[in-house]
Formats: sequence, structure tokens, C-alpha cells
Amino acid sequence: MENSLLKLEHGDITFGDGFLDTEFQGVEFELISPNEILDKNRAKIQQGLSETEERLAFIDDKVSELNSEIDILTNHANDIDYTIAVASGLLTGLLDSFFGEDIKKLTDNKINSKVIGGAKEEKIKKSIERAQEQAKRKNLQLTSEQIKSIRESVEKQFTPNDSSDEESKRILTKAIRYLENNKESSTDKIWNFKGSKITPESHHLDDLSHHASIVGLVASILTQFTRKGYFSDKHGSNFPIKIDEKKGDLIGENIPAKFVCGVSNWFWHLMSDVAGTNKNPGAGRGIPGPLMSLFKTASSLPILKEIKLPEIANKIFEEARFDFRKEISSSIPVLLNDIIVRISFFVRRLIIELKGKDSFREVNWKNTLPFRNRTIVRMLTIASGTFIAVDIVDAAVRSGGVNASCILRVNFVGVGRFAIAITTDTGMGVKKGIKENKRIDLIGEQLKLMNVKVSYKQADMWVSAKDAGESIKEAYQMVVPAIQATVAAWESVDNDVIAISSALKKERTEDAMLEELLKMLE
Repeated sequence: MENSLLKLEHGDITFGDGFLDTEFQGVEFELISPNEILDKNRAKIQQGLSETEERLAFIDDKVSELNSEIDILTNHANDIDYTIAVASGLLTGLLDSFFGEDIKKLTDNKINSKVIGGAKEEKIKKSIERAQEQAKRKNLQLTSEQIKSIRESVEKQFTPNDSSDEESKRILTKAIRYLENNKESSTDKIWNFKGSKITPESHHLDDLSHHASIVGLVASILTQFTRKGYFSDKHGSNFPIKIDEKKGDLIGENIPAKFVCGVSNWFWHLMSDVAGTNKNPGAGRGIPGPLMSLFKTASSLPILKEIKLPEIANKIFEEARFDFRKEISSSIPVLLNDIIVRISFFVRRLIIELKGKDSFREVNWKNTLPFRNRTIVRMLTIASGTFIAVDIVDAAVRSGGVNASCILRVNFVGVGRFAIAITTDTGMGVKKGIKENKRIDLIGEQLKLMNVKVSYKQADMWVSAKDAGESIKEAYQMVVPAIQATVAAWESVDNDVIAISSALKKERTEDAMLEELLKMLE
């Protein structure tokens, strides 16, 4: 605007600071600029601002999500949590040290009972089927009384006459022998030839189909299709052994039959071997459990084979007799340790959640779950570490020092649990670091976008200022002529008033002027 201030005679007319105000002889009025019209620049600014705000909203959601995940990956344990973890590890470690043999005896008896029960039910089934076939050939049908008699006869064979250990061993031997004779494995004894690196003590571990794990099941089914047994010796060498043609009845004739035989032969033969052999029932070396199977399989990997890990695996299985039964009994105190820590976590968090709340409906149950958070993982790491410390001390005392015998006395399930806890805890720490870095990147992008948003707002302000300036300029250009016309009109009125005034003065002397004045007023 070229003139920021303009004053005219016959009144005050002021322009300045974006407004227009006029005053003339008691008459006051205000002129307002016209509505702003958006142009292409304004449209682009609004589009960019909208896209920026959408991106900011998306980043806000991602940051909130990351904050939640980082909170889960953060250890919030306090002194009470650590005390509970140490106490649990100490308690279960002492339980394993002083009552480990009793626990093993209890689990062995349970397993032996399962083997006897499995053999009994299988023999009852076979005996009834055989009797039905014989009756069918004679065009007869077994009565319910005959079936009941067969069942009672078989049950009597597997019922001990007294409660002595010798009688229990006799019944177990009968059950194992029955299962071995009727549920033979296609890979059993094919390793027993001159030059074989497999021994009677190690063949249950070296023959993969004797593993009570997914590895064993896969090996058993694969054997049905290839007619080969798959072995891994104490040096970590993997090799197949061809199955004798005499065992053809153990191989299915078609694909469905191969799967059925693979599963059935595997399960029932493991049942016969889990409690030892018929020559050494209830003792001896049974079958490797899931943990031992995993250890044996992993030890055959090239990188681990170089450090002689397969030999360690075989030594643990043969000398420490760490078979399925030992693995189950060793798992009980380890599992109890986990249960104590998780229950303690749940109870403490539930008490914390209930504070200041009127009912259980207001509880955030996610905060009480003893799973999938860094706090419970850290507590389990401390608890399992304490358990292993107590177990190692006990093993050292019983072995007369830290030696090879001491190592074989250690609870390997506890060692595995401790390793898993450390790995999980460390993994969560790594994930937390990755997510924190990602959050930093998002916050950095968020700051940049906020700067962009400010820039768009400033640009919009300048466009608005430009529109306002142009509107004021246009108003100025329209108002000035109007004011000039108004001033001219008032000047004309002023002249008329002067003429009237003069005429009135003359009216005193000349009557003709009064007539003229009346004409002017009309």
C-alpha cells in the first residue's frame, strides 16, 4: 500500500495496520475486506499439510506400539522378585540333591507300570482277535463271557503274586519280552555285525529311530520308504544301514501302510525299550528322551563334531545313564522351580493390580500373566542359575571334587533349562535394543515432519497474509474514489448551505428571495 496514512479536510479518514476507519462530522462507519479465495498455491500447501499429518499420525501409532513392545522386553523385577527367584532355585536344588533318588524311583515305577499296562492291553487285544478268528472258522461267535474269561486270564499273567521287588521284576520282564517279540523294530539289531562302530550300550542312542522325539518318528517313517536304518556313532558320523530282507513284514506294502507301520513300530518298540531290556528290566539303558535326542542330533553338526561333542553325548548316555527315565525324574524339580516362580509372579502382580480397584473386572490381566515378558524371564534365569549352582555343589561333594564323575552327576535338564533361560533373556535384550533404535529413527522422522508441518503452516500464513494484503489494496482502490465522491458531495452540500444562509440573510429585505429559497428547499 503506497500511502499508509491519508488525512482529508472536512473529516478524518485513516488507513493503517490493515483496517480502514472513517469519521466525518459524527458519522462513523467501517469497511471489511472481502472473503479470501484459495489459489493453486493454497491447494498445494493444504495437500502437503494433510499428507504430513497423516504420516505423523501413523508414526504416533508405531511409536506407541514400540513403547508397548519395549516395555515387555524391559526387566521390571525388583528385590522381592529376585529374592523369590533365588529362594525357589535354592529350594528345588536341595529337593533334587536330597530326594533325587526317591523321585527317580517313583517315576521309574510309573513308567514300569505303563509298560506292563501297555503289554497287558496289547496281549488282551491280540488274544481276543485270535480267539475270534478261531471261532469264525468254526462258524461260531465269542460270547461276552468268553471274552471276559480271556481278559481275566491275560490280566492274571501280568498281576504279581506278591509285593516283592523280585515279583515286580518278573512281571516287568514278561511285559518287555512280549513287546519285544510282538512289536519288533525294523532297525533293531541290524547294527550288530563285524566292524560296526555301534555297541549294545550305545545302540539305542546311535539308532535315530530309537529316539523318543520327532527325530525318531521321522527316522522310523523314512525307514519304511528306503529300507534303511539311520545311525550316528559316537564320533558324529552319520550313515545308513540296509535292512535285512527277512524283516520284510515290518515294512508296509503301500504308502498308507508304510506310515502306519512307521508310527506303530516306533511307538511300541520304544515302549518295550523304555524300561530297559528283558535281561535287565527296570535298569539298564533305556531310550534317549527328547532332550538327549536333541543333544545327540545337534552334536553331529560339523561345527560341533570338531569339538568332540558326540563323544560327550554318548558318555552322558552310557555312563550317567541319562535315558528317558532319568530325563523325566530330573525334569520334576526343574519344572517345580518354574512353577513356583511363575505362580509367585502372578500372585504379586495380581495384588499390585488390585490396589485401588473395586473388583477383578478392573484388573489388567495382561500385566499378571507370567509369560512372554522380560521380568519373568529374568526371574527364571536367576532361579535356574541358583538351581544349577546348588546341584553342582552337591555333585562335587558326592564326587569328592570337581571331576568327570561330578559332571555326570549334574542335572542335565537343569543345565538345559538354564541355557534356554539365558538365551531367551539375551535374545530379549537384543530385540529391545533393535526396537529402541527403531523408535529413535521414528522419533527423528517425527521431528523432521513436525518441522515440515511448521513450514507448511508458515507458508499458509504467508499466503493468507498475501491474500489479506491484496484484499486491502483492492478495498483501498475502491474506497478512495468513493470517499472522494463523498467529499465532493459534502462540498456541494456545504456550498448549498452557504447559499441558503446568504439567501436567508437577504430574506429580511427582499421578499423575492424568500420565494427563491423555497424553490431551493423543494
